[in-house]
Amino acid sequence: MYFLLLKDIIDIKFYLSQLSDLFFVTCNLGMDVNCGSFVANYTRLALEKQKLQESDIDRALRNIFSIRMRLGLFNGDPKTLEYGDISPAEICSQEHQDLSLEAAKNGIVLLKNSAKLLPLSKIKTTSLAIIGPKANNSELLLGNYAGIPCKYVSLLQGFQGVVKNIGYHPGCNFVNCTSTAIDEAVDVAKKAQYVVLIMGLDQQVERENWDRVDLGLPGQQEILINAVAEAAVEPVILVLVSGGPIDISFAKNHPKIGSILWIGYPGEGGAAALTQILFGEHNPGGRLPVTWYPKDFIKVPMTDMNMRPNSSTGYPGRTYKFYKGPKVYEFGYGLGYTNYSYNITSVSHDKLYLINQTSSDKRRKHGSHIHNIAVSKSGSEVCNKAKISVKVVVKNKGKIGGKHSVLLFVRHSKVKNDEVPRKQLIGFKSVHLGAREKSKIKFIVSPCEHFSRANKHGISVIDEGKYYLVVGDKKYPVTALGREARAVYNAGQLKGMTLWAPNINIFRDPRWGRGQETPGEDPMVVGKYGVAYSNIYKIVSTISVLIHGAIQVLKQDLADSYEPPFKSCVEQGKASSVMYIFSDCDAVAIMYTHQVHAKEPEDAVAATLRAGMAVNCGSHLKKYTKSALGKQKIQESDMDNSSQSLLR
Repeated sequence: MYFLLLKDIIDIKFYLSQLSDLFFVTCNLGMDVNCGSFVANYTRLALEKQKLQESDIDRALRNIFSIRMRLGLFNGDPKTLEYGDISPAEICSQEHQDLSLEAAKNGIVLLKNSAKLLPLSKIKTTSLAIIGPKANNSELLLGNYAGIPCKYVSLLQGFQGVVKNIGYHPGCNFVNCTSTAIDEAVDVAKKAQYVVLIMGLDQQVERENWDRVDLGLPGQQEILINAVAEAAVEPVILVLVSGGPIDISFAKNHPKIGSILWIGYPGEGGAAALTQILFGEHNPGGRLPVTWYPKDFIKVPMTDMNMRPNSSTGYPGRTYKFYKGPKVYEFGYGLGYTNYSYNITSVSHDKLYLINQTSSDKRRKHGSHIHNIAVSKSGSEVCNKAKISVKVVVKNKGKIGGKHSVLLFVRHSKVKNDEVPRKQLIGFKSVHLGAREKSKIKFIVSPCEHFSRANKHGISVIDEGKYYLVVGDKKYPVTALGREARAVYNAGQLKGMTLWAPNINIFRDPRWGRGQETPGEDPMVVGKYGVAYSNIYKIVSTISVLIHGAIQVLKQDLADSYEPPFKSCVEQGKASSVMYIFSDCDAVAIMYTHQVHAKEPEDAVAATLRAGMAVNCGSHLKKYTKSALGKQKIQESDMDNSSQSLLR
């Protein structure tokens, strides 16, 4: 099943001049479904203009309906089928609500806690002031594509259940904060023992089809925060709600802003989670899934998605793996109410040998040294033998127990080279440690996977030289002198209900409105998230369909940034298919309306059907297929091919 960008192709890229050409091109490329209305609107015209054949449409329909049949969509009343009797009571069971709360607590990240302002004492806290434009709006806690909560609780309501004396003022009219009531908010703050500022973004500022144009707080939020902080009795607590990163350098360095927490869009359990963390019932252990860039990052063109930096042009690169510019906060950053120490106690071996059947040729060419070797030149047996066992002891040095995530990175000694990642996450493990408790954690490092990088041709290679295994402030050297290969994964197939899984894109630009849908900017984290999501539903025999979108990318970025999570989800998570989108899934509409690849909608219908499209998510295919047929832009055989693909 292909989801192509017909609307984008014709309106933005101008690949085609007529709409009637659009469906012809995309259908011939194998597109089956288009999410918009262009296929429905212009397929008939494409047929009439003979840009498309009915057989093109048939092929797309066969693809679509064959899948629908496999999913059991024609097996009768859905209420009588396997999942038809799941009631709201089952969805909103206490177990599920507890899980929602647990997820919210584990996801909150403590960014600053000067003078250990947090946690607050329930007994000693006599009054609170809650300031923020949507502190009393429970929908603020929900991201896009959120389901209906079992219960709505705003952050203000969460605090009202703990502290009796609470003052509240929105401070701004909306999150965009174009109109403020700073004086009134300051008066409320002056009367309270502690002040909690609820600031950040919402779905009116960032969402699908709505990217940000800057990385600061909207409108006059920063002015409001500074005014309240200066007037407050004690240093204030700043709570940030957002999906994407925000440049809060002013707050990070402000002496009257004592604590900063980022809560993302925590869902229905968000209010209880934040309250429990602020009052010490839960020790925060969340880590940032993306880099927080400074405001100047908006100078980097959003149309340039190259991961690697370019020292000659000043391009800084993207994500923690390659970005070389200043940062507000690092990927993986996160504090707790206690400190932790690390010690790498054991590494099974610290030398890897880059010798295989082609190494003699390389030695003749390069002399006695092999600069790097393609991992594909070695087999899985060599790769498995090269795996390194690493043992790390982590200790809770404080008096408060909590859940802590241990992150193991690898860093190459040639990190100044633009082609080499600054560092790469090998793995992470969470452990709950009581006060003064310690625990031993074991990581398995696969050099063929973790030490390799993609060269300019998109080929994974391991460079000769020294690497460092890094956890916290500790590092351990490993020298690459040997051969490795990529790990071999298991493949599988599932049956049953289809479930749309998370967006397995990496978070590649801080302005991206859909960034909130992704697990973060690290390919391994994104892959693990998608695999875990897919694995959950194996129990009920589902087919996992993962969403993966991208734009034009370099081969090497495709190889080591975009492809790994896709590969993990398909091969380890055993997802049966991936919804791959370049910018939109309304293919016919994109080719005609946005990218002007087709002058007429029937041309778009013809182009997409003949490109292999079987189904279009919008209404354009339905609207214009008949006219495309009438104008002889398509033949019945074109439609037959799509129909066969759907019904197969």
